[in-house]
Amino acid sequence: MGRCTVVVAEDHPAVAAQLRELLAHEFEVAAVVGDGQALVEAVQRLSPQVAVTDISMPGTDGIDATRLLLKTNPRTRVILLTVHHDLNLVRQGLLAGCSGYVLKSSAGEELLMAIDTALQGGTFLSAELAPPDVLDELMRRWVRKSECPVTGVGI
Repeated sequence: MGRCTVVVAEDHPAVAAQLRELLAHEFEVAAVVGDGQALVEAVQRLSPQVAVTDISMPGTDGIDATRLLLKTNPRTRVILLTVHHDLNLVRQGLLAGCSGYVLKSSAGEELLMAIDTALQGGTFLSAELAPPDVLDELMRRWVRKSECPVTGVGI
């Protein structure tokens, strides 16, 4: 079997180039696009195993793109890569179906682990988001709403 294919959505060219370089050591980077709609189209066209996407992008954001692309490509694993520490965004991303939420500040250390965790069927949260008190808060919020999608957290 060949290397895992990845599509990246990042609207800042310098960051996109860094992500391509980081990922190319372990994965086949099939495309790098600049917005959520282009991500959805690339995933439909290329059927990668993994999509890595920023949340804040022009047009369709990464969370909406996750919902859209998983409707037609439910086997694709989506990793949200963002600067946002907001637990509500973590919740929205997980409910949209993402398999990981990685902070850009720790992408160099965690993005490859997040992809590996997602490919194994798990869910990855950045270590900064995953201390017990944060996980307890997430669980309390989901239990109140009976919507907890987390099957396992990789740190």
